[in-house]
Amino acid sequence: MKPAHIKEQREKHLRQVEKRLREIWELQRELGYKKLKTPIRHGWFKEVVLTSKIERYRNYEHIIAAFKRAKAQIWGADKGKADAKWYKGVERHEIYGSFKLISRKAYNKLPVGVQKLFRVYVYINRLGKRRYKYYLQIPKECYRVKFTRAYVTHSKIIDPLLESEEALLKAIREKAGYYNLYAKEWNSWKRGMKKHEYIPRKRGERRRTNALLNQLNGFSVAVQKDELLWQN
Repeated sequence: MKPAHIKEQREKHLRQVEKRLREIWELQRELGYKKLKTPIRHGWFKEVVLTSKIERYRNYEHIIAAFKRAKAQIWGADKGKADAKWYKGVERHEIYGSFKLISRKAYNKLPVGVQKLFRVYVYINRLGKRRYKYYLQIPKECYRVKFTRAYVTHSKIIDPLLESEEALLKAIREKAGYYNLYAKEWNSWKRGMKKHEYIPRKRGERRRTNALLNQLNGFSVAVQKDELLWQN
């Protein structure tokens, strides 16, 4: 029997490596975390919290339920970075009015009494398409935005044997004859991002371009000395 080609052998070996790496990742995830005896100070949270004035309203239970779903909380190494991330979320249409925007799917899962506290948020995404989300609208005296100290309270459990095996298997990807196969099969999504890199357009540019092209429907094209001539 004719032996398998060296490339087929490497592809089979690489599939086995990727399968084992996936198993190692699942085993590492199942190890979980352990609680630290003394929390470690680490960064700041910029978050929105409820005030005691919420008890003045009859539907305060619905307000609390809606707040849990739309609470915005951003972590940063310091107050300046947390604040910058917060406004970055506003630019990306993730935060509006101090609350996190929720999708239509998440909105439909809420009870009717909680849905009445949300309003429709319309925005234009990077591709120039209209999209819809929902934002929470409650009295301003019911909430406030503040900075809170952040602490590390848990540490991930590490298995040295799994860590060493993972490093050994990942090194196989970099070997001669394996790297190109890995980049072609398992790392192709990065090439796809570069190949189909998005070029932002100004709002209405597509509509204006189509209008100009429609104006040329009544013309014919004639070729003369390698030049295009528009004829009426």
